[in-house]
Amino acid sequence: MMFTIDDLIEQFPPIVSPSNRGALSVSGSMHSKLDVDEAIRNLKAGINWHNNMVRAVGSFVACGWPDEAILMFAKDWRLEGYSQGDTLREVSAAIEGARTKGFAPPENSRLNSPTLETWPSLYETFDAKNIPRRRWIYDHHYIRGFVSVLASAGGVGKTSLQICEGLAIASGRPLLGETVHERTNVWVINLEDPLEEMQLRVVAAMQAHGVTQEEIEGRLFVDAGRDFQILFAEQGPKGLSVNNELSDMMIRKIRDNNIGAVFIDLFVGSHAVNENDNMAVNAVVSQIRHVADATNSAIGLVHHIRKSNGQDANIDSVRGAVSLIGAARVARVVNKISKEDAAKLGIDENTAKSVFRVENGKANLSPPAENSVWRKMTGVQLSNGEWVGVTEEYHPPSLKPVSEHEFFKVQKAINRTAEPVKCAESAKDWAGYTAAEALGVDIGRGPKADRSHEQEIERVKMRKLIRDMEKFSFIKKSKIYDKRNSRDVRVYEVGNSIHDAFKCGEQPQSAE
Repeated sequence: MMFTIDDLIEQFPPIVSPSNRGALSVSGSMHSKLDVDEAIRNLKAGINWHNNMVRAVGSFVACGWPDEAILMFAKDWRLEGYSQGDTLREVSAAIEGARTKGFAPPENSRLNSPTLETWPSLYETFDAKNIPRRRWIYDHHYIRGFVSVLASAGGVGKTSLQICEGLAIASGRPLLGETVHERTNVWVINLEDPLEEMQLRVVAAMQAHGVTQEEIEGRLFVDAGRDFQILFAEQGPKGLSVNNELSDMMIRKIRDNNIGAVFIDLFVGSHAVNENDNMAVNAVVSQIRHVADATNSAIGLVHHIRKSNGQDANIDSVRGAVSLIGAARVARVVNKISKEDAAKLGIDENTAKSVFRVENGKANLSPPAENSVWRKMTGVQLSNGEWVGVTEEYHPPSLKPVSEHEFFKVQKAINRTAEPVKCAESAKDWAGYTAAEALGVDIGRGPKADRSHEQEIERVKMRKLIRDMEKFSFIKKSKIYDKRNSRDVRVYEVGNSIHDAFKCGEQPQSAE
């Protein structure tokens, strides 16, 4: 059920306590829905604007509205001659005044604000041993009490990834090679796919990773369906409505079922507000963040990125208002591997089609990631004959270490060339061509567009080989005068003995 300005006060009447009974009374009675409607009509008409604004704000605070919802609703209260910024500053001051005077429901932790009597708070904790540690549940992606975001273009594999992460948390096993800090119950809420599709994905992931029914029975909760809907907030002709009833219900369910991690896929399906409106999105995220805080659970939101015209997505590519990322403590972005990156990592063309990387774009509670995390979609056939894609851990093949014999062959070939080999890859007599010929590999000589994926992989290997030879001083740079172009050019000449560097079976030491 969604609440609007017409019914919110009736559904949530102000809670009267000794501290707010007098403050809320007008001529000896509580503010009614009609009082608020009249106040809003009058302030919009410019009649006694300040008093009517305070009257409306006080009622909204007493009815349990969060600050973001009140400010969103007040955006069209601007009095002629004043800016919207001026208006919202006045409204913010009225909200603070209402909360200070005890208008807010005392039992609602979301609305408890500091009072003049409690501020400022003296800081007295000086020993780190007395401060609780952060409660990470899964690697540095999901943490109790916080919201995390996982974003990518459609069809990359984010839903499959989150299912596997959920199974890892429920089973307590590192299915994708990442640490499960705490085994806990998991609730997967999918707002895009039918329940049958989610069942296929879960069973396929269990089969691929060897997860048994006994490991997750009673620990995994799944709700899905295209007709299944949850809305934390919505915008309409009368402004923004927040769904406190939904938040309170989720808090009860999470507590009753001892759930530690909740996944909501997709975020856009959990609200009906303009996703480019920072204040509206912030109101939605505030509801979700309240659920995480009240239950001390980790909540993961799956979201889309904007169209990138073929460019890799980053944290700034996440679709919609920036307030979503601002509210998240961890935000990861998923990208399919590019043809160039596949070549650099030695991944063949067919395998590259199913490989994607996951990067922490905003891991502000964890150390920065040294490298991307790589994942691969693998087809799994179920007993009913269906094939389902499952996310698996993936490590790009390491470039094969160069042996002493290969170093020696390339050094010997460079020493025997009639003219010194060039350092620049654009040169016709680049050192990489000499190395490739000496080792019998094909790196292609035409334009990049004409080279095959396999040639690109071999070319990357030759680049690395040349860099390693220079690093170990097997070759060294010098300059010669190029008569044809009337300028100096960089070339390689033979350096240290390779046999001496590899003596006694030791690896060569870098000259750096």
